Amino acid sequence: MLLKEFIERTGFTPTEECFNLHINPAYMKSELEKDEWCKIWKKSDGLALAYQWQVDFDKAQIANQKAEIQEISKAQAVFAEDQTEMTVFLIEQAEKWAATDLREKAIEIMGAKEYITYKIDHGMNLWQVDKELIVELLNQ
Repeated sequence: MLLKEFIERTGFTPTEECFNLHINPAYMKSELEKDEWCKIWKKSDGLALAYQWQVDFDKAQIANQKAEIQEISKAQAVFAEDQTEMTVFLIEQAEKWAATDLREKAIEIMGAKEYITYKIDHGMNLWQVDKELIVELLNQ
């Protein structure tokens, strides 16, 4: 039976999910003709069961979305941690090799204030460009 046919026979408009996953499979299991099946469906608890199925389906969808959001949040946290470790590595390599390009990349990733804070907190030497950056940050 098609969704349109079901609606015409019952006057009830289910969601496509409810029809395809709940109502139509029940109809397909029966040996009744469409009109007779729909008549029985209306007189029995069909409507209440369809509503309950939809509520349960929606709850399951919400639970799945929440689980997906949690997984994304975990992945973002891991990414942020990896990014922090990579930025620290860039700062340390810039310090070790006096590499201004690595310094600039670290500032681009973590921001100027955090870069300067990290260097001061870890007792690293402040280059002349770092001192100029501090003055620039103070003047903002």
